[in-house]
Amino acid sequence: MQALPAADWQDAMSRPLSPVARLSMDRRIDLERILTEKTRLIVEKQDRIDGQGAIGIPSVHFSDDGTILFVDLTKGYVPDMNGAELEDNLMSIHSELTYDLESIAPVYHVEFLFGGKDIYYYFPEDWRPNPAERSSKAETSSTRAPVAATVRPAFST
Repeated sequence: MQALPAADWQDAMSRPLSPVARLSMDRRIDLERILTEKTRLIVEKQDRIDGQGAIGIPSVHFSDDGTILFVDLTKGYVPDMNGAELEDNLMSIHSELTYDLESIAPVYHVEFLFGGKDIYYYFPEDWRPNPAERSSKAETSSTRAPVAATVRPAFST
């Protein structure tokens, strides 16, 4: 295994740990369990969208570094269409979970998964590169026309 260069090591060590990363493993597991149950209750109250199947028990967990909250709503949560109804439902889950976490361990990025895959796995035609990806591709390819400035819907913050 190759060691990090000194500058990279100093940079990594100078970044503060996320509030979640500072929690004990037991506290983190408790939070994930509580957030999973809260998500289940929210989903139960939501109106079903056309095409949604049997919705299994969601799971919620933090990334290893504590900066991302992953919410897996299961494949059954995926509707026939990736539209405003789905986005509204996801935003209601996002809002309630991040509000509850704000005073304990703020998380500013929530990633929704559906059976372990993001929504664009089920709706690949809706995927658009984010602005950073578009600009880097434009710089490397001078013969292609620029990509339209369409940003994919923000299901995470």
